Amino acid sequence: MILQWTTDVPLDKNTPACQNVVKFGCRDNLMATGGDDCLVHVWEISESKDNNVSDEKQKGKKEQKWTVNRLYKLAGHSKEIRDLDFDPSGTFLASASKDQGCRIWDIKTGKLAQLLPADTASGLTYRRCKFSSSTELITLQIPNGGRGSSNIVVWKANKDGIGGVWS
Repeated sequence: MILQWTTDVPLDKNTPACQNVVKFGCRDNLMATGGDDCLVHVWEISESKDNNVSDEKQKGKKEQKWTVNRLYKLAGHSKEIRDLDFDPSGTFLASASKDQGCRIWDIKTGKLAQLLPADTASGLTYRRCKFSSSTELITLQIPNGGRGSSNIVVWKANKDGIGGVWS
């Protein structure tokens, strides 16, 4: 499947257009992107009502066309986004950034649910994030320079669920 669309994301010399990561949610209609603009974009994808082929040779045939609309532009990171992952329920989205932060976003509200602290004293930054379940998030922290010891950290949600305190 190839999706092409236009957005209102500003593309000028101060806003890089590079999107580093694209993830699809467990719900078929959600997609998230993150990149050098330090923003996480959450998109809703739906099948277009007009699926008629415009090519005269293919007249009468149907093709699959999609409409992509932005639900949220999530701001909070100060450096480029490196990784994204939806939790299995499709309720939350984790974003890992070069700014040494990993954030958990509530997809229903578009609000930040929690900021997971990095081990900044050791100069580590988040590189990857992956939900293994709705109550467990695995992160990879690497040194800023890329050399040295890395950490794999498993964050578990408390009894209140993923939006609660992680430890």
